[in-house]
Amino acid sequence: MSQIDSAVIAQWVQAIGTIAGIFAGVFGLWWQLRKQWLLNSANIVSSLANEYTNDVWRKYRRHSARSLQEHLNGKQIDLSKDLPILGFFENMGHLVRRGGLDKEMIWNKFGWYIVRYYLALTYKNNLIEDIRRKEADPTLWEEWEWLNHEMLKIYQRRGVKILTDSALLVEENVRIRINELFEQELNLEIT
Repeated sequence: MSQIDSAVIAQWVQAIGTIAGIFAGVFGLWWQLRKQWLLNSANIVSSLANEYTNDVWRKYRRHSARSLQEHLNGKQIDLSKDLPILGFFENMGHLVRRGGLDKEMIWNKFGWYIVRYYLALTYKNNLIEDIRRKEADPTLWEEWEWLNHEMLKIYQRRGVKILTDSALLVEENVRIRINELFEQELNLEIT
């Protein structure tokens, strides 16, 4: 082997080593950014969970559940005034969709509520569709609606059927889920 061949091989080895180093550096940076994003998401989700369980939000939740119960009993309600919880879920949906919050973390802390509130709101008269028609704004509550669908996908992927294919079972499951919500939210203690 000549000196020229050895020099070419050495240059190739050096080039490959450099490229491997660059890839390792980029991967390391990506890994650190991903870990930082997850930590930030965890902090925000924990902050949202603390807010959701403070006395002010317990009152909002109890009021929202009472309003939804009245809606299901035939009373007209105003989404913007009677359901303060919707803005909370709308903002959460926006943050998840934009990649600011981890979807699995939101499911873990809030999936139960997101799905049940959505079912209660859309079960008899779909209040979301009603307000969209009334306001001529198809974007109202779209982030929360999207988040609800994402939560249902996670439930399904984990083997939990919130809804089923049979219309009778869907009807019964929806009533059960809504009653679970009312049982919990209407009995929240305020200190």
